[in-house]
Amino acid sequence: MTLGEFTGLLLTDFLEARRQADALAAAMSEDYHIDPLMNGIPVPHYTIEEAEIDVPVQIVGVRRTAPDDMLIERLLLTLQQSLPTYLYRSIKNAYYDKQAQLVQQAGGQPDPNTIGKAEAQDGAPRVVHLSEIPERKACYKASTACICTLMDTYMRTYLQENNPDSLQLMDFIDAFQAVLYRVSKEEFGTYSETETPYIDKQALKTQCAWVSRKMLLEFKRLFQQSEGLLIEPQTGKMNNGIHPDYIMRVHLKLREQDLDFIVDHNDATGESRRFLSLN
Repeated sequence: MTLGEFTGLLLTDFLEARRQADALAAAMSEDYHIDPLMNGIPVPHYTIEEAEIDVPVQIVGVRRTAPDDMLIERLLLTLQQSLPTYLYRSIKNAYYDKQAQLVQQAGGQPDPNTIGKAEAQDGAPRVVHLSEIPERKACYKASTACICTLMDTYMRTYLQENNPDSLQLMDFIDAFQAVLYRVSKEEFGTYSETETPYIDKQALKTQCAWVSRKMLLEFKRLFQQSEGLLIEPQTGKMNNGIHPDYIMRVHLKLREQDLDFIVDHNDATGESRRFLSLN
């Protein structure tokens, strides 16, 4: 196994120990609650604030897997499968953001609960749903298809012109976002100011960055290679055939830190973001 895999297993075991301790404390709290003699007594719960581990390991080799031509094809296939969905969603998001701003500029107050709905309220300025203007919706879908076709062509050229052995994920994403912005700007530059889904250039940049973050998650798993320093933990009785000079000692100091799982829902767009935050 690699040094990273070994370290990950150690951390996973500590997380599992914490999970089991929390589950047991939760079960005990119910027993304390229903027992008249123990009701009101604090439930014991122990945790590991810090832990130090010193492990001798032997370096037995290096595992390295370099990107190959198959990576290029997998990247392009992922782009073809995922980009149309994310891109069209971002175009709709930009359209409704623009509609909400136009309503505000006209003196209205767009209700987040009615964004994207067609109901009018006493003739007041309101957000116009795309279903009310099918020709505009069709144009946005056609532009999505056109942009995706150009992205496939340009990114294929980028991948072919760069050495697969030196291809880095973040360099690829930076190129992807730059090309996406340029292609989208050219495509929607043919729209009138009224028809374009973007209220300004910054809105276009924001949506291109959003699409790039979504595609980053798709591309990331293709770049995750099983490579690293191969080790053999020498715990317990040391192998007599191994000279101490060939043993590396790994000293780990672990500190427990709680995380909060947060769901941030945007009522205007209907999008939800889920992420972990340090407590």
